[in-house]
Amino acid sequence: MDKDSVALLLERHYPGLLSLLRRRIGDPDLAQDMLGQGILTALEHHRAGRVADPAAIAGYAFGCALQHFKNRRRNFDDRPGLHTDVEALEAIRTQSTAGIEQELLPTRQVRDALESLPTERDRLIVKRFYLDEEDKDVLCREFRLTTAQFDRVISRARLRMRALLEGSGLRKPDLLGMLLCLA
Repeated sequence: MDKDSVALLLERHYPGLLSLLRRRIGDPDLAQDMLGQGILTALEHHRAGRVADPAAIAGYAFGCALQHFKNRRRNFDDRPGLHTDVEALEAIRTQSTAGIEQELLPTRQVRDALESLPTERDRLIVKRFYLDEEDKDVLCREFRLTTAQFDRVISRARLRMRALLEGSGLRKPDLLGMLLCLA
């Protein structure tokens, strides 16, 4: 089939192809653009000898138009509504950072209170018992304490921590939650 025959065939099928693409794509102007690109691709492939059946060039052009449409949808640069404003991203980042810092504040206050306990023994026992979850019997042997002595030491250390936490501005509901974590 020569070039003129192919062009005539495409011209004859153009209205039907355009109608099919409009229904498929939903945007008449975009369908017309995609069909134009599809026809150009089909003609280039025909000239290069890549079209197996030149009599079916209209279907080939339709397939090329659909492929151009799929490629356009994949291209993020052409998709409206997917670009964001730098200021909006910065605002989201700032809010999430502030939220994380707010969540970490009670934890930081508990760690500071733990470090502020007056004796090294209290700091070690509270840290190892509550944070490291070491066994009470192991700690009693290591610190040479009876079970009753250990209970008094840990109870007094919790009371000192509570006073330190209240002094640092931790509200009672926060404090109760922290103390439950330590109890």
